[in-house]
Amino acid sequence: MFDDHWYQHTTNSSQSQAASVLSAKSIAETASNATRAATNAPKRKATIPGPPRPDIPKRSTSFEDLSCQNTPRTSTIHRASSPTTPSISRLRLTHSQEDIRELSKVRTVERTQQITSQLDFSLWYGQVEGDVRNASLDEFEAMQSVLQTYVSTCDSMLHETDAGLSVLSSLEASFSTVRSHTSSFQAQCEDLIAEDQRLQMLQENIAEGLWPFNQLDGIVRKLHKPGVDFVRTEAFVEMLSTLDRCISFCIKHPDFSDTPSYASRFRQCMTRALTLIRVYFVNSIKDSVADIEKRLASLKTPSDSTRAALLHSKFRANATELRKLTAEIEKRCSHEEYRNILRECYSNFTSVRQRLIIPIVQSKLSQISTSNSDLVSFARTGVSYIRTVCTDESELWRAFFVGGDIERFTFLQTIFAPFNDTIKPRIARTTALKEICELCTLLQTTYQREQDEGDPNHFDHLHPQVEFGGLVQSTMQDTHLKIVECVKATVREQITAFAPSQDDLDYPAKLKQLPSGKPGNSDSLSATAVESDDVASILDGSDMNTQAVFAGWYPTLRRTVWLLSRIYRLVNPTIFSDLAHQLVHACMGSLMKASGRIKSDTGPVDGQLFLIKHLLILKEQMIAFDIEYVQPQAQFAKKDEGTASVTGRLTETLWNFYEKGSLFGKLVGSATVGDVVDAKLELDNRLRMVITEFCTYYSSKITEYLQDSPSISLHPKAQEPMQTIEDNCQRFIPELREQLSAYIPEQRTRDALVGAVQDQVIEAYSKFVERMVKNEKRTVPLDKLWDIGVFVEWAHDTFGVRGYYTESPDARSEVGSESGGSIGGSVRSA
Repeated sequence: MFDDHWYQHTTNSSQSQAASVLSAKSIAETASNATRAATNAPKRKATIPGPPRPDIPKRSTSFEDLSCQNTPRTSTIHRASSPTTPSISRLRLTHSQEDIRELSKVRTVERTQQITSQLDFSLWYGQVEGDVRNASLDEFEAMQSVLQTYVSTCDSMLHETDAGLSVLSSLEASFSTVRSHTSSFQAQCEDLIAEDQRLQMLQENIAEGLWPFNQLDGIVRKLHKPGVDFVRTEAFVEMLSTLDRCISFCIKHPDFSDTPSYASRFRQCMTRALTLIRVYFVNSIKDSVADIEKRLASLKTPSDSTRAALLHSKFRANATELRKLTAEIEKRCSHEEYRNILRECYSNFTSVRQRLIIPIVQSKLSQISTSNSDLVSFARTGVSYIRTVCTDESELWRAFFVGGDIERFTFLQTIFAPFNDTIKPRIARTTALKEICELCTLLQTTYQREQDEGDPNHFDHLHPQVEFGGLVQSTMQDTHLKIVECVKATVREQITAFAPSQDDLDYPAKLKQLPSGKPGNSDSLSATAVESDDVASILDGSDMNTQAVFAGWYPTLRRTVWLLSRIYRLVNPTIFSDLAHQLVHACMGSLMKASGRIKSDTGPVDGQLFLIKHLLILKEQMIAFDIEYVQPQAQFAKKDEGTASVTGRLTETLWNFYEKGSLFGKLVGSATVGDVVDAKLELDNRLRMVITEFCTYYSSKITEYLQDSPSISLHPKAQEPMQTIEDNCQRFIPELREQLSAYIPEQRTRDALVGAVQDQVIEAYSKFVERMVKNEKRTVPLDKLWDIGVFVEWAHDTFGVRGYYTESPDARSEVGSESGGSIGGSVRSA
């Protein structure tokens, strides 16, 4: 902005200086000439507004033109200062070359009008020549003056510019000096600030490092004279927090001087402070006990409810305050010495409560035992009472302590101990299995009910590891041992040593007397799986529907199922499996003895069907009670060397009688694992064996004259084998079905057994035909024999079932080729 002002000022000065250099002569001459020319000059046309034309001088053709072109523009300078300048000057100011031409024309006209002689012409010519010369010199002088003015102005501007540049250079140098000084000052200030911050941090660190050590004297003074109620003040809690910080500081900075010594002293102060809490806790408990004893002494015969209310109300009065103090100890249990202080608090509380509660519990249990002579009723009342006491004591413990679950459980065990001590002799004296099972059920259902209720105030739910089942664990173990003992005694006395009466062995007459024992009744309940709830009153006869389920069963089988139902879900699964195998083994032994007696009394068929019926029922009951096979690796006592694929037979169900090999496969003996007999495998093998014997008995009757025996082959009936087989089937098949209907109510099972007999008959006939084909001295002509396929179809129709006996096409073609393409001409269509 200032530079622009300077340029404007300089321009005005140069213009004024340029105007002052004009000579008076030039001005006068110009004025006179302009005056003359103005009178005669024609008027100029009005110019169109716009930018002026550039003054480009033309090339000179004569001296006059050069004179006219170089006429000085002195009038341009004098316009501003001479308002009276003639019009000829204005012409020169506007367009110099045109003005000069106009002026020459004017003078030429003027002079031409005045020339009358040669002298006038000479004067005119000299005047014109002088005018031309003067006009040219004036122009040059004016231009020179203007140029000199411009040069002077430029010199002045350069001088002033140099002066300004020198000033700027000095200012720049001064600014650089100031900037360097300022930067140096700033750096020094920053260094001082950083040093100040470092010193402040050092001061803070020193103060922080010295703070724990400075606290020791004040803490020691407070602990030397604590006062009676010092532990109840906020200053005591703040002191504990300060000690925590001091101890933590000493642990984190072991490189500080005398840190181990100070750490030891701080721990001593902490021990002293926590000991003050323990002393206050013990004194408060003692005061509560003294107050309770004083109140009880003032009462002559306090009731149980009054005594219980007093025991809990006095303790709960200070529980909130003491819980806060014990929580301070529990928060610092990371050190063994502090844990010992907390254990002392636990021990003092439990010893005081035991001294107050256990006599009351013993007295109450004694009253319950006197009023309840029955074991189950005593257990029910005693468990209910002891459960209430344990719940109250657990809640009271929670009112005093935050943690200590293990110590709390130990304390509750001591409270529960009188109940165990009272009930154990009763369990030992009890010999009734039913009563022991009811006791076990009571204990289990009591604990299960507590879990189902989901009581948030119950101590079992406050800590998952502390359960009511843990408190009754000792009683449960005694009960389980007694159950095992009673079960073994029952097996020994009522199953193994069972002596059946004649009425017990009256089969099949006993089955025919039953309402549901009608032949062909497939809806009988004899093979129905019996649940534990259905047999609760079997022997007592209190449930007639349950008696109907067991109607027709042998007494030892009823006793076995009753025992299984009693101990099912009461004992450990491993113990149950062991007992179940022993029960089943003893029951099978009893059934086999009974079957032998029946065979000798009524015949082999009744004995076999009796055993089949009861073994099927026993097998289904084993499935219902989830009795597994003995899992450990067993060393089998084999009765036959060909016992491969035993595992495949273990999973076979006895309902699938048609599967080839399931009835007539090789049998294995009883599997033993140590002293445990795998009764399930033994049952499967025994069932296969008796079914095989039964089927063999009837199949041998039907195929009696097809046997490979010299004496039989010479018999007259052996000469007509097909007729003999037809006669035997008409005789024995109705008998077979009648016998099965008397013992087996299920139609499917009866059909399976009939189909098994049919398969044995077909197999015997196939062997007979093969023997006849291979024997050249055959006793029966081949034309009297049927084709095997025809015989199979005939057997299906005769027996009334569809067996799964098949003969391979290769075997049939082989038999046919040996017989000349046909076994005989007498082929009976089915």
